[in-house]
Amino acid sequence: MLPTDPPPIPIVPVPEPWISVVQTLDGRVAHQCALVLTARKIECRTHRVEGVWHLLVRERDLFEARRELAMHREENSQPPPTPPTDLQTGNGWWAVAGFLIVIWSGPWIESVFLTEPLRKIGAFDVTAFRAGAWWLAATALTLHADLAHIAANSLFGGLFGYLLGRWLGGGVGWLFTLLAAIAANMTHALIQADGFRAIGASTTVFAALGLVGIYAWLRGAFASNDRRRRFAPAFAAIAMIAMTGTSGENTDLFGHLFGFLYGCLAGFVATRLPNQGIGVSGQWLCALSAIGILLFSWSQVF
Repeated sequence: MLPTDPPPIPIVPVPEPWISVVQTLDGRVAHQCALVLTARKIECRTHRVEGVWHLLVRERDLFEARRELAMHREENSQPPPTPPTDLQTGNGWWAVAGFLIVIWSGPWIESVFLTEPLRKIGAFDVTAFRAGAWWLAATALTLHADLAHIAANSLFGGLFGYLLGRWLGGGVGWLFTLLAAIAANMTHALIQADGFRAIGASTTVFAALGLVGIYAWLRGAFASNDRRRRFAPAFAAIAMIAMTGTSGENTDLFGHLFGFLYGCLAGFVATRLPNQGIGVSGQWLCALSAIGILLFSWSQVF
């Protein structure tokens, strides 16, 4: 009789051990970590032993589970973004109206009372400015060459004027903007040759652009963990300068640039003001100061 083969030995699978990847006294933490791993399709279970919660995973998933939990902790360790600051302090439409009244007063005064255009006597003339006529740095901001020129400045000036009025109040916003634009023209005179002349509120518009962008940025209106959101004002300002400030035969590039830079400086200074603003009386005082600067400057022309 030939020996027969021995009966096959039954193969009993050895269960893969469970390994504790999280130990905590807080059951909510253990269950939250379990949700993280479940979302990543990693098999896991929670178990409590002597008051300690354990999150168990299969041995083959140990490395992946630790990596996913570490990534989850890193993502949630960053502080939440600062909530945007409420910058609304005033009525923006009053600021728009004030700006439009100022720049459209020139054409109306010319048509009713004068025969000689104001742009001939109030333009920013570098030669006259160096001779002592500093007021031309202010009067030129209220003058325009033609209808298209004043219409464009009305559009963009109205837009940024509305933001100035909402965020800083019309009085404070336009006083700071006017001072920034005057400083820009004065700086402009340092690099231009004698005989250079310029008019237009474009310098004021770019000063307003720099002011509202820096003010809102530093006040936290664009606070976020997303760098793209934090730097959105800077990108918007650069795009605005590229689209409207560098093209055209009669474009005053340096005037726009200096206006924007001084506007940024004015925006930084404006952040030193109280968050709640300076009150209605303070706004009126600033508004009257801005009007007074323009009236005094024009009084020196005549």
